[in-house]
Amino acid sequence: MSQKYPNQFPQQPPPFPSFGAPSPKPSSGTNWLWIILGVIGTGAVCTVCCCGGIFYYARTAANSQLAAVAAATEPFSVASIPPPPMPELGAGKPLRDLAGAKLFHVKWGPEQKTIPSKPGVGGEMYVLLPPGNHQPGSLPCLLVAPAGTNLLTGANTGPYFESHIPYLQAGFAIMDYEFDGSPDYETEEGEATRAFIDSQAGLVNSRNVIDFVLQKMPMVNSKQIFAVGHSSGGTHVLLLGEHDRRLAGVVAYAAVSDVPKRLPPSVARMLGNNDKRIGEFLVQSSPLTHVSRMNCPVLLCHAEDDSNVPVSDSREMHKQLIAAGKRSDLFITPTGDHYDEMLERCVPKGIQWMKKQMDDAK
Repeated sequence: MSQKYPNQFPQQPPPFPSFGAPSPKPSSGTNWLWIILGVIGTGAVCTVCCCGGIFYYARTAANSQLAAVAAATEPFSVASIPPPPMPELGAGKPLRDLAGAKLFHVKWGPEQKTIPSKPGVGGEMYVLLPPGNHQPGSLPCLLVAPAGTNLLTGANTGPYFESHIPYLQAGFAIMDYEFDGSPDYETEEGEATRAFIDSQAGLVNSRNVIDFVLQKMPMVNSKQIFAVGHSSGGTHVLLLGEHDRRLAGVVAYAAVSDVPKRLPPSVARMLGNNDKRIGEFLVQSSPLTHVSRMNCPVLLCHAEDDSNVPVSDSREMHKQLIAAGKRSDLFITPTGDHYDEMLERCVPKGIQWMKKQMDDAK
């Protein structure tokens, strides 16, 4: 049985006028006029709908990009990654290159041939102590960040300690360690970058090393922990100074301070790194992104004729640090390029600068 519509529903209008003569048939000219107007009207509607859709999606994409940029300018959340169990320092052996010095080989976990699935749980480090017997709190300590990376992968360490001798002779304990994501491991393409990003650009590894120093090395003065790095290692120690309050200072030799400028996302992908986090990571791992968060004094050293990393990187970092009210010193040597000659001139400056920081803190 059919049901009547409710009274409030409007009745459908009649198909023709209810009174008068039928409408006259329009002429062919009138037909064309209506056709043209119809085409124009349809085009206008399509334009509004189509362009409105384009504008909507463009605005959505822009908002998404802005959100990604905003996230990239936030500091890394190192505390979100739990530290591994602390290994023991163990027994040291004499270091042949420096009579009386000792070398300790420390492993963070079982030896492995592949990249660990979790950040900060694998790898090894070498601890070097200067000659002599050391009372509690008597030694300054220096973290030496690994160098020679493309800023997208980590790096292994190895028993090559000649460059550490000036620091040992100056009385520093040395922490020679590695970052997650070394391409030296047998790994699939992209795994090294994945591991390096997961380790938050190696900050998790450095955090673990500082924890180790404070928990397992009583001979170190906890107020005299410095970090030094060359090239990509210099980039890291600047980033570390912006994320860890336990450092007394950082020394960066010929460091890249503007990572996205050095390595645009398009170039990163050409290198075979297709991790979707690349664009955001390049910004977040750049020291210039976090200048206002620097926690300690900084020394930037560079050669004017550096053919690898332009000296403008150190000048701009220094300028931004000073503008942010941070303590920064800049040493520029006229020649020396990017490697040994520059380091021969800059390392003594770095040691002198760190000793001054210690004297000023007394």
